[in-house]
Amino acid sequence: CAAISKLFRITMCELHPSQCGAMKAVLHPNGLDHLPAIKAWIAQGEDAETTRRTLREKYSHLPDSELWRAATEVNVLLQIKNLSTHPCVAARLAAGEIKVFGWYYDIARGQVRQYDQSQDRFVELTSPTRGTQPPTFAKA
Repeated sequence: CAAISKLFRITMCELHPSQCGAMKAVLHPNGLDHLPAIKAWIAQGEDAETTRRTLREKYSHLPDSELWRAATEVNVLLQIKNLSTHPCVAARLAAGEIKVFGWYYDIARGQVRQYDQSQDRFVELTSPTRGTQPPTFAKA
């Protein structure tokens, strides 16, 4: 808590290199047959299953190439939600003393996108809402 007490902003950032191994495992767990320990770890992960379910429910219309981005963005939001449950972070969020931002960095395009809660989507940081509204999550 002492280290967090000095912060005023936390940014969760996922990089999107081509063919990210973690997102590939989430999207195609059968591709890990040659790595049984990792396949079992991914299969048991609650966040991995939440990501797969969200992708099925909201993004099933996307081609596989776009699912990479969607999976990465969903993961950013899950990590923010997880971070927000930490007692020190939760207390500072409730008091309005800290802001948490979710970013997606597409290395190939040199593009940074930030989650905009009012639009319920990631937007380029060049947009007018850049850096103004961090996501908030209801307590679980």
